[in-house]
Amino acid sequence: MRNPRRIASIRQNLRERSSSLRETSGPLTDTRRNVAENSATREEVYRSGIAAKFLGISSYQLRRLCEAGLVRAEITASGQWLLPASEIARLQEEGIPPLPQQPAEEAGDPVSSLPRADGGRWREPAKEVAQRVADSADDVAVTANLLRKREIEWKAVAVEDRFLERTHQAAQQKAAIEETRLRQKTEEEVRRDLREWRNSWHRYATNSMPDDVPPEVKLSLPDYVDEALAKTNPSRPESVTRSLVDAAIDLVLEPWRHQNRIEAIVKTAVAELPWDARGIWKPTEWDTRAAQSVRQALRQLPDWAQPPEMEAAACQAVAAIALEFEHSKICRRLVSQIYLSGGTSAEEQRAKDTAAHELGAVAAGASESLMKQRIEQALAPLRAEIRRREELELRERVIRWAPLPSGISEGQRHLVIALLQRAFSQLPEGLPQGALEELRDRTLAPLWEAHANQNRKA
Repeated sequence: MRNPRRIASIRQNLRERSSSLRETSGPLTDTRRNVAENSATREEVYRSGIAAKFLGISSYQLRRLCEAGLVRAEITASGQWLLPASEIARLQEEGIPPLPQQPAEEAGDPVSSLPRADGGRWREPAKEVAQRVADSADDVAVTANLLRKREIEWKAVAVEDRFLERTHQAAQQKAAIEETRLRQKTEEEVRRDLREWRNSWHRYATNSMPDDVPPEVKLSLPDYVDEALAKTNPSRPESVTRSLVDAAIDLVLEPWRHQNRIEAIVKTAVAELPWDARGIWKPTEWDTRAAQSVRQALRQLPDWAQPPEMEAAACQAVAAIALEFEHSKICRRLVSQIYLSGGTSAEEQRAKDTAAHELGAVAAGASESLMKQRIEQALAPLRAEIRRREELELRERVIRWAPLPSGISEGQRHLVIALLQRAFSQLPEGLPQGALEELRDRTLAPLWEAHANQNRKA
């Protein structure tokens, strides 16, 4: 038994395939267009015999239903009932309505009133049997026509598929030829455009550099820009390329900017030195030492150090240099105040050098009293040496001015001087001039007495 739903499904598939081929491949051929249009606009109808087979009832019963108006159907000029496929589907879903009751005498055929042995169903009249035979013949014809129709449709689809395949192949060949021609023609233009695109971004990068950038920094810019452009292409948005080039410029400028930040911090920190430690026209030793100390302190910081941390390290470095400067001022003042009683200019310079050397070993920040004590300890040997020299000079002067008797010979003079020197050498150090003169006079008293006796005898 033929299923109308199956037929409708097959027909729907054919329509969808025809529509898909029409959308993807352009206009259909006339034959295929006619097939699709007829399938889409005309509803399928079936004779009552075929419809009765679909519904599982007799054609007589179906015709009775048609005559009673219980089903939607049309009758041809030859008396054949035609049922649309939608009506057959409705009857399959909703069920067959019952036949109207008619007396046997109104049926027009006495045979119809005879009972059947299989359950009481009425036997169809002879004319109905003849009609069923005619319907069967019509069914065969309809089925044959339907097969021929499907065969024509499938042949039309196959022909159209071959046509579309050849058309598609020809279009592909033409497109490949055109693509090759355009590629050969525009290859040089593409290279020229790419070169101009790269040059424009190099100009942008160069113009973005500050005016005070050193030349050696600018020399490294093209390499960084080329590396950034290698990550993009002209087809990408300009904003993407600009961000990459700006990042390359920042990479080039970052060391220079970092050095500028360091120099600014150094300059600010050095300005904290005492005013008398700084130079007006050129940097002093303390300016240079402070700058070097700040740079050394900044180099010891990690790379991620922030400006406040850098400034704090710079201030500490300058504070240490300032403390050394104040220490040096005190040292210079103490050295300049050194005075050696009885010392020569050479001995005084020697004392200052000794004191400066001694103070150089004293840590910055030490008290002034401690520094003076260290100076006195360093100069003690030199002062003792000066005192010994002064005492020898005093004794030599006391001996040289000794009152000798007149008329003594030169030999006697030398003997007297040697006698006095031997007597003085046995004296302790630190005797005043009066004590030395008294000792001298006592030593010379016998000489004076002998000289007086000799004069009296004469």
